[in-house]
Amino acid sequence: KVLMSRKTVVIGAMKPMTAGHYRLITEAVADTKVPPGENPANETYILMSIQDRLRKGEMPVHGETALEALRDIYLPSKDFMRFDSGSKSIHLVLSHSVKFGKDNPERIEYIKSIGNEMISVLANNGITNVNIDLAEVRSGPPDYLLSLAEKYPDDDFILYTGKDDLKKYAYMPKYAHNIKFAGFERFEGGLSGTETRKLMSKDKLTPEEEERFQTVFPSGIDSKAVRDLYRKKAGLKVNPQAFESGGL
Repeated sequence: KVLMSRKTVVIGAMKPMTAGHYRLITEAVADTKVPPGENPANETYILMSIQDRLRKGEMPVHGETALEALRDIYLPSKDFMRFDSGSKSIHLVLSHSVKFGKDNPERIEYIKSIGNEMISVLANNGITNVNIDLAEVRSGPPDYLLSLAEKYPDDDFILYTGKDDLKKYAYMPKYAHNIKFAGFERFEGGLSGTETRKLMSKDKLTPEEEERFQTVFPSGIDSKAVRDLYRKKAGLKVNPQAFESGGL
């Protein structure tokens, strides 16, 4: 019988990727919830939705924007996605629905090209254990996890997620016996994606908001650059004096 091996999984829209998302990814790669006596996972899947986030009353965010931010701002920061053990294999899977693919063939091509450029940026930083794939799924990243679990019935897939999201995924083990969960309380000081997008959509931030916003992103990531990119792509004015303190 094949020895069952653990694989960890993180699911998120990550528009934008916050310190909370990144912390969850770091915990999943290290497999901090491995039971005593078991071997930690050496493979992690980060399932990121590249669907557009278009909600009434919210700043529009397109799938490409999140990827451009990763390529141009996050990945060039030399420690980003650099996980201690080279023996760990990390799959960043950019997933979109069948409908999105059918409706946007030219955008899919552009997204593929961003994925290839991201791999080059990683390689320039000497990071070779992260690969990037594009995947078409029925509706969202959970479908990708279900198909992985069906494809590898002898492996355990441990979904690292916020405890507040556990309910959302509770149906999964009914379809795949080898999907399990590792739940985390919301990390200290974390902002939700909705709150983050709300601050990004404001033309001017108070000094308090500016300070709060700077804590949103993983260490070493320029919060102003991320904000400017998202605003520009949403068709909002990029105001050099956006922060009332006037600091650039």
